[in-house]
Formats: sequence, structure tokens, C-alpha cells
Amino acid sequence: MGSTEGRPFLEDLGQADTQAFASAFAGGVVFNLANLLVVAAIDIAGMAVAFPVGIGIALALGVVVNYLASPVGDPVLLFIGVALVVIAIIFDALAYRQKASGSGNTPTKGIIYAIVGGVLMAFFFRLVAASVSPDFVNPEAGLFTPYSAVLVFAIGIFISNFLLNSYFMFKPVSGAPMTFADYFI
Repeated sequence: MGSTEGRPFLEDLGQADTQAFASAFAGGVVFNLANLLVVAAIDIAGMAVAFPVGIGIALALGVVVNYLASPVGDPVLLFIGVALVVIAIIFDALAYRQKASGSGNTPTKGIIYAIVGGVLMAFFFRLVAASVSPDFVNPEAGLFTPYSAVLVFAIGIFISNFLLNSYFMFKPVSGAPMTFADYFI
């Protein structure tokens, strides 16, 4: 049995304006690209560097971006947590620099991928949230309710996979590129 509040799913999809569709869809594309860049960074720089840098930046910047757009919660506690994440990222970078200076191998390309992936990931939620009505019981016309927004977000991920994954298969960050014959086998 469904809820008697809000809009029915198909009606919600049908009434949304182009800006809501574009925003939720773009959120899916940005999320997909951010994930692929962080995975590429992990391949180049390793999990111990790329994941804390990429996801740490996504978390810290994402909190700031989303708090500025919708200031909800205790800002003191929120920003103390963000400061701790930033400190952890700095310590991770310092530890990695010390380790890498001994080996002579610094995968700068991987760190750059992690940073760009983290920055992109920080913005995907803002894009999706911009397409969602803040009131789920009496949703604003032209905006989605959460389930509809998630569907359009997922469609953005799915459709962008064909372009983005194909690009990374034919132009990999490491290893041999695929051929068209490999692609269809």
C-alpha cells in the first residue's frame, strides 16, 4: 500500500520541468565521472592515497556546498567534522610525500585524478537536490519528489556509462587500450 501524501510516481515524472530533469540527470553524469576518476586515481596512486584524497575532498567540499545551499544542522559540529577530515587529508598527503621521496616515484597524475574526482563528487548531490521539492507532502510544481529524482539520476549514470566507460577502455590511464574487437567479444 502506498502513501496517500505527495504525488504518485508517474504523475511526478510527468509534471517535472526541463530544469529538474537536466539537474538530476547531470547529477548522475557528474557522479559517474567522479567515480571513474577516483578509480583511475586508485589504479595510478594506490588506494591509500587516492581514496582518502578523492573521497575526503568530496566529503569536505560537499558538506560546505550543501550547507551553503541549505543551512540545516549545527554548523559548529558540522564544520569541526569537516576540519578533521581536511586535517586527515593533509596528514595522508604528508605521509605519502615522505614515503614517495624515498622511492623517487610520485604518481602526480593519480593525485590530480583523485582531486578532480573528489571535487566533482562534491557537487553531484547539489545537482540532484536542486531537482527535488523540499516539501514531500505538498511538492512544488516542476520539481521531483525523491524517488523520481533518483530514477532520473540513475538514468544519467546509465546513459553516461556508454560514453565515459568506453573512453576509459580505449584511453586507459594504465595498461593497454582495448580494441574494437575486444569491445564486442
